[in-house]
Amino acid sequence: MKKNLILLLVVSFILGFSAFTALTDTVEISLRVGENTLYIGGESIEVEPPFIVDGTTLVPVCVVATAFGAEVGWNSDTQKVTLTYQDVEIVLQIDNINVYVNAQRQTLPVEPSLTNGVTMVPLRFISESFGAYVSWDEATQTVLVTVDEITDLSDIVDGMRLFEYEDWAISFRVPDEWFESSDFRRENHFMLATSYGTITMGAVIEVASVQSEDSAERWAREALEQYQRLYCPQTYTLSELRATQINGIDAYYFEMQIDLSYYALSSKMLFWEYEGYMYNLYTTVLRGSETLMQRIINSVRFDAIDPDVVGDMTRTPIDNLPIAFNSVNNSAMGFSVDIPVTWERLHNNSRFSCTITRVGFDVTRLDEPLTVGSIDVHLNNLVSTHGATIVRQPTSMHASELSSALSGFVVEYRIGVPEPTRIYHTIQHSIISDNSAFLITIIAPEHTDSPLFRETIATMIRSFTVN
Repeated sequence: MKKNLILLLVVSFILGFSAFTALTDTVEISLRVGENTLYIGGESIEVEPPFIVDGTTLVPVCVVATAFGAEVGWNSDTQKVTLTYQDVEIVLQIDNINVYVNAQRQTLPVEPSLTNGVTMVPLRFISESFGAYVSWDEATQTVLVTVDEITDLSDIVDGMRLFEYEDWAISFRVPDEWFESSDFRRENHFMLATSYGTITMGAVIEVASVQSEDSAERWAREALEQYQRLYCPQTYTLSELRATQINGIDAYYFEMQIDLSYYALSSKMLFWEYEGYMYNLYTTVLRGSETLMQRIINSVRFDAIDPDVVGDMTRTPIDNLPIAFNSVNNSAMGFSVDIPVTWERLHNNSRFSCTITRVGFDVTRLDEPLTVGSIDVHLNNLVSTHGATIVRQPTSMHASELSSALSGFVVEYRIGVPEPTRIYHTIQHSIISDNSAFLITIIAPEHTDSPLFRETIATMIRSFTVN
């Protein structure tokens, strides 16, 4: 079964590109700066226009994949790109001038970037690292890359390529710029995706064996309940569970409208059963691209899975159990607090932090207690200089929200962070005891301000005690 973390990319960013099957010993790829047409062996395809920064030509990463038949990996959390061709591995990161070639650090002439959601990389550095010859015609602003062979791109039709996994007897079409990945921790899971700025769009396909008392409908209901608990209701609008069909087979689905301050997305989760196995296809696209999402769903083809090939693929039920906490005693700062066992913590003599996936819980010991007046000054500054939105003015905390012998107040605001653009929800608690004062700051992306997030933070605040 497939267990490779590398995201296999066989793409060309083609729009309406017809069959291109010839494999030759030497292939020339030419492109002109500022134009969106790329020529491979005389055949034209469309790409994000290359551009020049400080004398360096940047091209879509798909150009490299197309030219060399290279494997391309994308990590949306770290925004790292991994290019692998023969015995050469190149690791780049968006907006980072450092690059690693076979684990040896080198310096790029300019850093990779995201342009209109497309990863742009320095062409000459990568091509020459892979052994290609790159020439530049100043008069025509044309780049010519000469490589030894080219990947077969004949399965791309109308900008859509075929994803097919024989072990699961399933196939469907996705946009040709969506990367393919498998998660080594989950052998029943594939993801095909692309990044648009800070947002990842794509399709996830999961397969699991039908177990006793399990069904596609139950899986769908559990998933819907989990999303209702995990995500902010102000940003995630969830439909009810509905019945449909896929290839004549009964299925269930729910839809999500995701409204963030910087992007609007549409998602659909589709569940069905066939011959002893359950399927979940989860697709996310930019709002307004629902036709693309339906094209993907309409292209799905599947047949009976051979259990002798894949064996039993158990699905772990989504149980929504309460979060487990560990008590942490910070003797240097003089407090104790319960934190979720899955959160990573960092602390020193003056500051304590714990984090998980862009959510942060920070404790600072203060020389003197904060007052409502000083918080008001801070808030007014955030509003006037950073465009913050006040969600909750300074409010005294109820005794039930704190451990005994403590008092305090809480304030909430939302603030934007550029590059990449995000809106963060910030909650600050000023905690006061007889002989000490603390400021607790919780920062989270806007979409994580969910019922579960609120429950978790409330538990942490209630557990806070001063030694």
